[in-house]
Amino acid sequence: MWHRYDEQAMQLTDDELLEGLRKGETKAMQYAYSRFFPEVRRHIMINSGTEHDAEDVFQEALVLMYKKLVENTLVLSCAPGTYLYAVARNMWRTRMRTLGREVGTDDTLQMQADLDENVLQRIEEEERLRLFRKYFDQLSVNCKRILELFFAGKDMKEIARELETTDGYVRKRKFVCKNKLIEMIEADPVWRELRRKPTQPKGEL
Repeated sequence: MWHRYDEQAMQLTDDELLEGLRKGETKAMQYAYSRFFPEVRRHIMINSGTEHDAEDVFQEALVLMYKKLVENTLVLSCAPGTYLYAVARNMWRTRMRTLGREVGTDDTLQMQADLDENVLQRIEEEERLRLFRKYFDQLSVNCKRILELFFAGKDMKEIARELETTDGYVRKRKFVCKNKLIEMIEADPVWRELRRKPTQPKGEL
């Protein structure tokens, strides 16, 4: 996480903060952390989370906001801090719901209305990607290499050439590795919860 700084030493307007975040400026990141992280931490820690969870979720919320700023798709109907809190709260709520836990409400749950469907969809896509990475990392080195090349658009002959083996072997291993990955993901209760949502993951495993 970013280092805190003396909040009294510098103040940013909403426009200055958004422009700084869009440019990836450290001072804007630090300002956002000092001003808005405490409330996110409070919410997560009273809802079964840890400080580490809060830092992880807040950083993901900032990254999502940064991406939307760069893509010029961020539409705010509230202050940036309120938006960040709403995104972080919804991310945590999604994680807790997949574990069968309920997250307490507060007066700011009204802010969910400030998040458009695109943002909520991005949150769920991030959860799917997190799940994919979790189980992809559990595959053997051989499996990961074959699937990485396959996902990169290489055909069987190209992969065989790069791994110095036959395309028949690659075809068989790709089938086994891909199925293994799918089985692990589909056995996870988080995936079963996400599958009940209308948003579908992009592409195939």
